[in-house]
Amino acid sequence: MLTFYPQVLLPPEQIPWLLSQPENVLSHEKANEDVHALPFLAPAFDNYDHLELIRAIRTDLTRNIPNTEDAFLDELRHTTNEVLGAPGDNAWKEVNLTVALDSIIFGICLRLFFGVSLSRNRTFVYYVKIFTRVTGAMMLFVSQLVPWPLKPVVGIVAGFPIYYYWVRLIIYLYPTFKERIQCLRTKKETPPADMVTWMVDLAISQNPTRKVFLPVDVLIAMTDNFFLDLLSSDPDRKYYNALRQEAEAAFTNRDKTQPISQSMPYMESTIRESLRLSPLSDRMLSRRVVHKGGITLPDGQFLPRGTWLAVAAVGVHRDERTYEDPDEYRPFRFFSEDTETKEAKAMLVPVTSEKFLAFGHGRHSW
Repeated sequence: MLTFYPQVLLPPEQIPWLLSQPENVLSHEKANEDVHALPFLAPAFDNYDHLELIRAIRTDLTRNIPNTEDAFLDELRHTTNEVLGAPGDNAWKEVNLTVALDSIIFGICLRLFFGVSLSRNRTFVYYVKIFTRVTGAMMLFVSQLVPWPLKPVVGIVAGFPIYYYWVRLIIYLYPTFKERIQCLRTKKETPPADMVTWMVDLAISQNPTRKVFLPVDVLIAMTDNFFLDLLSSDPDRKYYNALRQEAEAAFTNRDKTQPISQSMPYMESTIRESLRLSPLSDRMLSRRVVHKGGITLPDGQFLPRGTWLAVAAVGVHRDERTYEDPDEYRPFRFFSEDTETKEAKAMLVPVTSEKFLAFGHGRHSW
């Protein structure tokens, strides 16, 4: 990675020590600011309010997964039919995987975030895509490629297109938020279970007024890797058939009180294996030394204030001491069977550990 930051990659053995350090010594929040360059791109942006909002939304979304699955499946059918053709269309069709997933995943995420009307508004979807990608590009440019003395000036200039597309989005979002605020205040009807409701509910109770950035492109890249790993695997092993049979059984016997993923251990394992081989970032558990006197590592090395620390996720995920044949794609690596009940199970995708850092680990995991 090209960067102007002094960085130190810690060995896996020092992960417990890294996670034990308090925020006023090794700061996750300050490292997050450095990565996103938000103090320069958006000086009025409060990263701490943003993170609290994300945590609240994550809690609501996790708690409401069974309630959002119908909307998820409806939008999946709609976007898949648009991209790949309606059911019964047996004609062969050449598909660009990334373009197809771009339409499908953006459609699903926007449906869960903002509801059906906005998720199917092509102009709104276009502005969301442009906003997220312009924001991501400017964050990468200012945080990694601009020298420190130039960041304040370059950041303000680079922030102009971000604010432009943010205003365009507000024009579409304002009526929806206004309607939801009225709904929650009057309590005359039950509001939809989507991110707008959770954001408005949080705003009424805590009054956060900041932007939220949507990491949809991360989901697209993750899903891209999932399909590419699966489609490039040995066809004689018939992994695809096992996953399809599991999905058909799960949807046929669907229990709406539980997330459908709990009935798909093969799928959970396959997603987890792709994340092991291709983590969302090659460096995880990023921290910035904020203690005035610096910090001394367990091996005695001194690091001054401002130094970045991280762990190489790829090295952890391909450690042969943890994973047998670590460079080999084994989609059912995390699948197991209970010896007593014979019930199939797999480690859930979001579960992290010191040996699996796809979403980080500890209190700041994604």
